[in-house]
Amino acid sequence: MARPTLQQTIQWQQKIKPYFDRGLPASYVAKFPNMPAPKTVNRYYKRWVDEIRKAETQDIVERQLEVKTRITSAVANQIEFLVRQENNMLLEESALLDQAKASKQVAPDGQAYLTLKEARYSQKTKVAQVIMEGLVLLGEIETRVTIDEEVKSKVREWIADETHKASLR
Repeated sequence: MARPTLQQTIQWQQKIKPYFDRGLPASYVAKFPNMPAPKTVNRYYKRWVDEIRKAETQDIVERQLEVKTRITSAVANQIEFLVRQENNMLLEESALLDQAKASKQVAPDGQAYLTLKEARYSQKTKVAQVIMEGLVLLGEIETRVTIDEEVKSKVREWIADETHKASLR
């Protein structure tokens, strides 16, 4: 028998998955009409069970580092976006000043520019504040102790206590 096409494989997975999710045994599902061979059903069941097992038994330290990396990346991306926004505001402010100067709307003393700068000040201050908060959060996440370091510390404390107790006996 020929190998199934990618489309057939996807169709079979979509057809079998609801039965797997309901907890029906592969041998029972393979007997249904229009199902692939029992060996194929068993292969998909095994793949899905392995995926679940891997997710559940993944090392806690590995999971913690993975989550830490995802959070760090997300915060860094947000900070980068805010920095670009801040730069865009500065460029826009400069362009408006140039435009005002070109149309002779700015007094020689630059009073219109100061008014524009005051209007943008609160916006820029808020953006800068959020950037700083993001950087602080990023620093806290990066320096946070991982679970393996906490466990090592507790074990060292316990050994030190036991050693101390033993020396007093």
